Amino acid sequence: MSKFTEYDGLKKPKELTLHKALKLSYLDNNKKKKKLLKKYGYRLDESLSNHNQTVGYNAHSKKLLMATTGTHNYDDAKTDLQLAFGNLKRTRRYNEAKETLNRANEKYSDKKNTLLTGHSLGGTITGYLPYDKNTRAFAVNSGVTIGQKTRDRQGKLTNYRVKGDIISGLSAGHNFQNTLDINVPKRGKTREEQLINQGFDRHSTDALKGTKLFI
Repeated sequence: MSKFTEYDGLKKPKELTLHKALKLSYLDNNKKKKKLLKKYGYRLDESLSNHNQTVGYNAHSKKLLMATTGTHNYDDAKTDLQLAFGNLKRTRRYNEAKETLNRANEKYSDKKNTLLTGHSLGGTITGYLPYDKNTRAFAVNSGVTIGQKTRDRQGKLTNYRVKGDIISGLSAGHNFQNTLDINVPKRGKTREEQLINQGFDRHSTDALKGTKLFI
């Protein structure tokens, strides 16, 4: 099992925000992921991370972090379709995330806490993953599902949606404990352009930029 004994010269890592954890999963290369994680005292586990999940471990706090990305390619669009009909657990994306989490839990058996985050499709996946007694999960603007209700996670899962987000607003399968009323800047010359852009911006992870939601 990998053991890390230093913060790579960082004495007091910053406190990780939900916005940064969500952004982490969308970074397109390991160099960027390492740089971001290092600021918060985590080390990237390259053996468990890919373009769908990012896994980091903080050896001082013994926190395991897994961030799951949302829809970002054609195959994910097919997963979204399966999700809409309540078949998420049959998809490759869900089972890949579940297997990654199981491998991470086994590898970092000395962990004290497991932190799971996910946005959009990743948020829905996060909501269905198996949790242990020390898991805390955070889902933002989760995708739509029909007929597959979120289980009672006994307070371990916190669901956020940004007010006005269409994707999460359509979801009948999630129970949102927190609706964030965030002002999204208007972009575009016409009212139609502004409304369309605001729809995308409310769904984006950057809608949480500046919020003090720590994990």
